[in-house]
Amino acid sequence: MQHSEDHRWSKDVYASARCAGALLALLLLIDCGSGTLTWWRGTLWTALGPV
Repeated sequence: MQHSEDHRWSKDVYASARCAGALLALLLLIDCGSGTLTWWRGTLWTALGPV
């Protein structure tokens, strides 16, 4: 049985973290631009961004 390894996993983790951060920023900017950003919506976006 061969053992497989992914040598790029750390780069993939950082890429997914950057994508989650960009998504969070876009959600907050769009909500703020439309004038509907409240504290609870900001909390919701912050919780959903990394998911």
